[in-house]
Amino acid sequence: MKKISLFLLLFFLLTLIPKSYVKLLDQKKGVDQDNQHKQKHFVHIKEFRIDPQKVILSAPIKIIKHQNKIFILDRKQCRIFVFNPQGEFLFSIGQPGQGPGDLEYPRDFYISPNNIFVLNSTARRIEVFSLEGKFKKRIKLTLSKDNFFSYPTDILVGQNGNIYISYNLNKNLVDSYNPAGEYEYTLLERKEQIVIPGKNLGNSSHIQFSDKGNAILHFNYFTGIFTKVSLGGKILAEFSAYDKIHKKASSRIINDLKKSSPKIKTLKIEVFELWSDCFCLDDNGEILAVLLLKEKNAPQKIYVFSENGVLKYFIPMKFFVDDPVRKIFFSEGQYFLLTQQNKIYTAQREAR
Repeated sequence: MKKISLFLLLFFLLTLIPKSYVKLLDQKKGVDQDNQHKQKHFVHIKEFRIDPQKVILSAPIKIIKHQNKIFILDRKQCRIFVFNPQGEFLFSIGQPGQGPGDLEYPRDFYISPNNIFVLNSTARRIEVFSLEGKFKKRIKLTLSKDNFFSYPTDILVGQNGNIYISYNLNKNLVDSYNPAGEYEYTLLERKEQIVIPGKNLGNSSHIQFSDKGNAILHFNYFTGIFTKVSLGGKILAEFSAYDKIHKKASSRIINDLKKSSPKIKTLKIEVFELWSDCFCLDDNGEILAVLLLKEKNAPQKIYVFSENGVLKYFIPMKFFVDDPVRKIFFSEGQYFLLTQQNKIYTAQREAR
């Protein structure tokens, strides 16, 4: 009798559970099962081998595949090295120096249909080359007077020739310049106040085109927050991924910055990279971001978002446990994974 009563009571309680809650449980179960299927994501992973007798990369920071050629910017050597898909060296672009076509502290480059734009950060100028590496012109960026301490770090070039720039420290996060390099307007502003003199947290900014070039996706690789903004400056979306390791590390850094310290007489910039300082958008519009932090002997994680900012799943990078990925790029249907030991791997997307 008692067993029957308990059964009836349990049945009655189950009928009280909201249907929406049951649906949520079913959705979560479906997502978990879907994650198990999608966690591969990358297939045909192989090292992009370069003949060391011809080229030795010192500090590769950007990789773009364009018209079946691989362009790799080396920050220390102040050159872009160009290879075919098999890793055979073809030619280089630029050289160290300050003259026309020379590269001085290059931080980023962008390839349009006909030109290569190389951003020289400290010099605040852009060197423009043809796709074959011939120097064409120099563009001097005219920053506003109150941003004299800012250095550009990332560059995008729109279809109309407008140049979009992000910075290491600026009251603005993303600005638009006309093709002549003159400041026009701000797309996205910094929330934190810049203290002069004083200690400041750097912008930690990376930008990519989104929505077929009609919007810009800004990523703060300290906080892990994405902000999608239209080319007119309207914020379209803001999203991020939660990870307890990242949250713990960022909270500790913020608390340390807030602690009292001897009076600083100059402008001091503190930049912390908790996520990779770049992310990529693949040909499906999915956004991939690399978390640099990981537990000991645990695989690194790459987070995958939809083009609308919905976190779909994460990829445990078991292949790279001993040499973690520090940058990820995507172009012409191919991923490029750059590791801490400056090894470059190519990968394809898993067939769906």
